[in-house]
Amino acid sequence: MLFLHRIRLCALGALLPTALLALEPIQLSTSETAHSLGLSLDILEDATQNLTIDAVRADSSNSLWKTSSSIAPNFGFTPSSIWVHFRVINSEQESQERILDIAWDLLDHFSVYGFANQKKILETNHGRALPFHQRPVDYREFALPLKFPPGPSDWYMRFESTGPLTLPMTLRTPGNMISKVDRSLFFYGAIFGILGMLSAYSLFLFFAVRDGAYLYYTLFILIFAITEFHNKGFAFQYLQPEWIWSTVRTSSLLRWLEVIAAALFYRSFTGIQIRSPSLDRVFQAIMLLAALGFVAGFFLEIRLGDSIGILFFSLSAVFTLIASAYLVFKKNRQATIYLIAYTAIILAGIATALRSLGVLPFNVLTNDTISIGAVFQAMILSLGLADRYRQAREETIEARLKLAHDRIEISRNLHDVLGSDLGEIVIHSETAEDDRTEASHQTVAFLARRSLSHLRDIVRLLKINAEDIEPLDLYINQYLDRLRLAKRFEVSAEIQSTQNLPDHLNLQTQRIFLEWMANVVRHARPKGIRVGLRVTTRRITLYVLDDGLPFSWKGERTGSGLANIAERARTLHARVGSRRWAGINRFFCRIPLQLSQV
Repeated sequence: MLFLHRIRLCALGALLPTALLALEPIQLSTSETAHSLGLSLDILEDATQNLTIDAVRADSSNSLWKTSSSIAPNFGFTPSSIWVHFRVINSEQESQERILDIAWDLLDHFSVYGFANQKKILETNHGRALPFHQRPVDYREFALPLKFPPGPSDWYMRFESTGPLTLPMTLRTPGNMISKVDRSLFFYGAIFGILGMLSAYSLFLFFAVRDGAYLYYTLFILIFAITEFHNKGFAFQYLQPEWIWSTVRTSSLLRWLEVIAAALFYRSFTGIQIRSPSLDRVFQAIMLLAALGFVAGFFLEIRLGDSIGILFFSLSAVFTLIASAYLVFKKNRQATIYLIAYTAIILAGIATALRSLGVLPFNVLTNDTISIGAVFQAMILSLGLADRYRQAREETIEARLKLAHDRIEISRNLHDVLGSDLGEIVIHSETAEDDRTEASHQTVAFLARRSLSHLRDIVRLLKINAEDIEPLDLYINQYLDRLRLAKRFEVSAEIQSTQNLPDHLNLQTQRIFLEWMANVVRHARPKGIRVGLRVTTRRITLYVLDDGLPFSWKGERTGSGLANIAERARTLHARVGSRRWAGINRFFCRIPLQLSQV
């Protein structure tokens, strides 16, 4: 009897229109728990969007229908309506239930029609443009329970979307659907958990070290996580089930924010504004255009706004890749790390393309290669931030060691300054004769007073907090305040504020200033001193004017103190020198910011 039943089913299938027999029908089997529909679909593109289900069924020619060659047909951004057809043969004598799983949440409208024995058995409408509570199954994607009667049945579906249109569809048994949901929840829980931990950790580091790169990294990760949370349907299911406008338009808006956050982090992480100002200006233009695109996204037609957003996103990604390659060529360590992290996204894109071509299977892993790649990218960038912090810490330690070494040098110089006077005092004390005692005493008193004066002047210069690296402007002002306490000089200043200077630039400039001031106090013996510090976006200019003994210097390495200044200036790519003009010694140090921070 079962054999005769199957013969009758085959005969019924032969009576159906020949146009819809382009592909082998799907044979339902109790042993098969999941069957991908991609390669079992006939596809019709309706550019006019006017075809009805009756018109589609009435077309018995092969002129409009095409067979699918992909397990997940992808139509990109299309204004057309897409019709698909598949045939199912239930060889059992009772109806079988399956869940039609459409693993693509970005479908605005779609309709499902079922026919058996030339009678309509189902007509239903779905899509993200409808409230979430109208879905037959409370699930972030689309899960439709279907009953397949005994014998052959034909199923038609019509799709429309303002976003990219992809159709990864699978017929699953209820048990298989539950297993798929459990696996996907575990997978996305891990994805969002990792992203959340990385962003929280970097935010804590930002509050600890006050480095903007950590804040921009947190922003970059959070916006990506929110975008994925929305694109995978979690936001519509859990946060905004009735807010249809937001569900349809948010994806496009978030893409613009991703571009802005990525550019902010890239600039801060690689320091491109210092290493290549011309490329940095392009990134600034990208951020400005992205901000304008975000505002325009509220008003543009959704498909147009989405298309422009994806194109702009792709172009900015390509430019970021080019900029990273350039900085790697310039031996930028952070750019190298960023390029390695970027490779994870590139590999994820290749895997997505291979999945679309059918080379890789469509499953929870290959469907979310971008998410997996983004997690690896975030982890590599987190390691890059840790490496950046380590480098900064090593530079600080090196600077402190250099400062300690300089203190030793200054102490030696102090010994040299007082050694001559104290040695002469000893000579006068030991060789004084009775008849010249008064003259010797006067000489000793003069030398002692001069030595004491030198000691007061120079020792005040050494009262620097060895544990903290102070801003340059604060350091100079505190130094001048100590110098004023000596009450030997008329001191004036014109100091502009300095913010966020790298430690090595800050310390090297402090040491140049201190070395020169030690020379002024020890050798020039001035009555008046004027110090200036001018700061622009391009350079820092330090100058010292004094009315002491004439002195000119062209920046050559002569003498220990001047050699130290020249060496420090070389490491900062700075110009230094001193010339005598109009009775005033004029020392200058010009530091280009774009080179000295490299």
